[in-house]
Amino acid sequence: MNIAGRRKVGWILFAVMTIAFAVGLGILTRPSQDDGSVSLATTFISYLSGDTQTITLDDPANHFLKPRDPVLVQNSDGSTRQAGYVSRVNGHQTTVLWYDQATDASDFRFVAEKNDARLDDVFAMMFPPEKRRRIEAMIASAMATHGEQLSQNLLPIFEQSMRRSVPAIEVGFRASVARHRGEIDRLTNRWNDEIVAELLVPMAKKEIVPLVRKNGEPVAELIGRELWERASIWGFTWRALYDRTPLPRKDLMKQEWDRFVEEEAIPVVESHAGDIAAAVQQTLVEIAANENVRAEVTAAAEAISRDPEARMLVQTLLREAVVENETLRAVWAEAWTSDEARAAIALASRALEPTIRAIGDEMMGTREKGIDPAFAKLLRNQVLQKDQRWVRAVPIR
Repeated sequence: MNIAGRRKVGWILFAVMTIAFAVGLGILTRPSQDDGSVSLATTFISYLSGDTQTITLDDPANHFLKPRDPVLVQNSDGSTRQAGYVSRVNGHQTTVLWYDQATDASDFRFVAEKNDARLDDVFAMMFPPEKRRRIEAMIASAMATHGEQLSQNLLPIFEQSMRRSVPAIEVGFRASVARHRGEIDRLTNRWNDEIVAELLVPMAKKEIVPLVRKNGEPVAELIGRELWERASIWGFTWRALYDRTPLPRKDLMKQEWDRFVEEEAIPVVESHAGDIAAAVQQTLVEIAANENVRAEVTAAAEAISRDPEARMLVQTLLREAVVENETLRAVWAEAWTSDEARAAIALASRALEPTIRAIGDEMMGTREKGIDPAFAKLLRNQVLQKDQRWVRAVPIR
């Protein structure tokens, strides 16, 4: 193509771009909607025209903001629009450029927010309340239709898995405890000094011993009187003296004591078994109702649960006994790869496939309607690392 031809093509492209810009400008400059919402055009033209307000925020909580982070305003229909952006961040001072013509920046207070990519943030993004209700309704409908049949097929496999898992976990836990015996003993000794000796023993002396004495002494005295009446002081005395002589027999005292225990003491104690049980029961009831005892036991349990070394040790024991337990893995693999399990899973898949597909469409979108906005927002936030910080403009009531 010669130079003249290239110039002609260039002029044609320039003309097309000019016409497109003019048409676009006409669309952009359409008036605002009657409901008070502002079109993208108005915001865009305001931004280009330089008709803006500058606000300085002085708040230590804004330290994570960066230049170009958006300032968002909620529309009347619940959606949001960008009304400005962060133009500068200097220490605790954040400068916001406000270009929204439908509102005045002085009518708002500004709150810095961010998405830390935590599981609860992702869940809130993907499952707003209305979507969560729709998915819950789908699951409830599916379970109402197929729940009984699925339970009949899957429950025996679950029961078999759990029944065979308990011995495997027990063996794994004992092995893990044996490996960490030194750490357990060290913790036990420390708790014995810090918690048992300093907290529980004084509490027992002050609160529990008086209760035991109050409920147990009457029964103990009754049993003691009956035993004293049955005991033969003369019989014990002469046998004790005989055992000290140089005569051959040296066990008369022991024989008499064994006879007394078997024939006298045990029957007396057995006859008062009901009284002993009542005293123990009453003592336990009063201990359980004692506010001081409950507070001290709770404090001791909380102290142990907050102990970093104890928590780490418990995590290690559980991980070794369950997660890293090869025997347990083999048990579950065998249970869930059996012919019975495969048949039950296939049945569940056929029954629940329509519901699972519907939930997938609800979460990610469809070919007809396109990608779900919440899913698109999640991809933009988690994959492209966008929209992780913003400033929310809250109306001042």
